[in-house]
Amino acid sequence: WREQILGSAPHVSVYSYEPDGMKDYSTVTEKVKSLEGVKSAGPFIEKQAMVSSEKRVSGAVIRGVDLGSAKFFLGRQIVAGGLSLMDGSGLKEGAGPPPGEGRRGGVVLGASLARDLDVVVGDEITVISPMGVPTPMGMIPRMKKFPVVGLFQTGTGYDSVLGYMSISDAQSFFAMGGRADGVQVWVKDVFKAGAVGRKITDELGSPYWTRDWKEANRALFAALRWEKVAMFIILALMVLVAAFSIVSTLVMMVMRKGKEVAVLKSMGATRKSIMKVFTVQGMIIGVIGTLIGAAAGMVVSKIQQTYHVIRLDSGVYGLDILPIKIEYWWGFAFVCIVAVALTFLATIYPSRRAARIDPVEALRYE
Repeated sequence: WREQILGSAPHVSVYSYEPDGMKDYSTVTEKVKSLEGVKSAGPFIEKQAMVSSEKRVSGAVIRGVDLGSAKFFLGRQIVAGGLSLMDGSGLKEGAGPPPGEGRRGGVVLGASLARDLDVVVGDEITVISPMGVPTPMGMIPRMKKFPVVGLFQTGTGYDSVLGYMSISDAQSFFAMGGRADGVQVWVKDVFKAGAVGRKITDELGSPYWTRDWKEANRALFAALRWEKVAMFIILALMVLVAAFSIVSTLVMMVMRKGKEVAVLKSMGATRKSIMKVFTVQGMIIGVIGTLIGAAAGMVVSKIQQTYHVIRLDSGVYGLDILPIKIEYWWGFAFVCIVAVALTFLATIYPSRRAARIDPVEALRYE
């Protein structure tokens, strides 16, 4: 699920305060790669654009990357085509633009974006940049055709908005002049991305700064935190209702068994033994219910992990499946223990009420 949330986004992004982008991105990339905890790094350009096919038009984010880093983070997510033609080096003789226009590479689109445009691998799309080109007639949008050479699918919202091209094509198309927007970094432990980002900042110094994946998805994780609070409250209320159900069940049992309790007390049963009978009965109900609930929870979790029965709209939630995973078994055991403890507390009042039954009053009219 962590890979789903991150999609193809970098764990740490390195930026520069230089106004027109990062000049020495090659040097920065090599320095970052040499740091401990870094798995891979590569320069990138990220710009908003319009993409159109013969039938449809859609907004998109075009990300220019080098082929080496693209193979690292995008290789496993390719569902059609490939990355080898992204830089244009693998195009067959005679393919591509007419003579004189220069060799161009292709673009790799998210699967959802490709469906929106109604294109497949081999079709052409037109990328339109909002940054205009000055002409005698005024500013006109910059546009260029690119072949679709691959489709990727991460199962997140990135699939509907993101497209990749080689960084050289992006520099040329967006008139970056040999610059990059930054360097994207993948770390060995995603939970240490913040520490690695601080290490990168200390190593590079001014004018560079970093942003990790938690900062980039701050709104999402804030929503998840509030959702956890809400789920805790809902589950606590459910457990409270279950505890009251046990209390009411045992109270009704005491009312129905009042005569039997009176007979037992008249035969010499002590208050402690009467309390023990109803406490054991309540605990049996609680323990059996806890075991059944725990087993059902594990079975449902395993089914969801294996078959992905519960699916989500990735455009709304950022994920196409509901992620379920029991990471901390001690937490699972703690919940079961708390449920049993609450069951014990729920048996105290009914059992004490049963122990206080007066045999004379209960058997007066028998």
